[in-house]
Amino acid sequence: MIQIGAHLIRLNPTIRDINFIILEDFMTTTSEFWEAVGTSLHNPRRLQVGGPFIHVNHDSAQYMFWRASSRFEEFEDSGFNHWESQVATRVDLSRLKRLTYSYSTMALDGTLGRDMDFISHCPGLTKLNWMNDSDSTQFPIGEFLECLKPSTCR
Repeated sequence: MIQIGAHLIRLNPTIRDINFIILEDFMTTTSEFWEAVGTSLHNPRRLQVGGPFIHVNHDSAQYMFWRASSRFEEFEDSGFNHWESQVATRVDLSRLKRLTYSYSTMALDGTLGRDMDFISHCPGLTKLNWMNDSDSTQFPIGEFLECLKPSTCR
């Protein structure tokens, strides 16, 4: 299915919004799919990925995923934490203006530091939505404010 998706992306370079939500059956996305997204689209605007069954495997696929994601103005990650890899901070995220991060605390294992590191690499953000499924994990206001200071950002 992913190879078909890469082919469809290449045939339709004017696509601006992609909603890639997998709610059933585990699916691993490949470098080929994310490379097509990152290189074929003329003016991408919004990328929404998520669902408990989507997975980006291997460093090369993660790099292509983040390289493709960096071309969008808006990125929404719901249901699965794709930020676990350090790869996210190795791409230019300056085009990203709106970020929605909705995660399950079941997948949260001390990733708040990585989340703040990721946000600090998005200097063009104009909107941030931070959501979780539990009241026990609150938005880390102190770390976020520290991240906003130019001397400590990155």
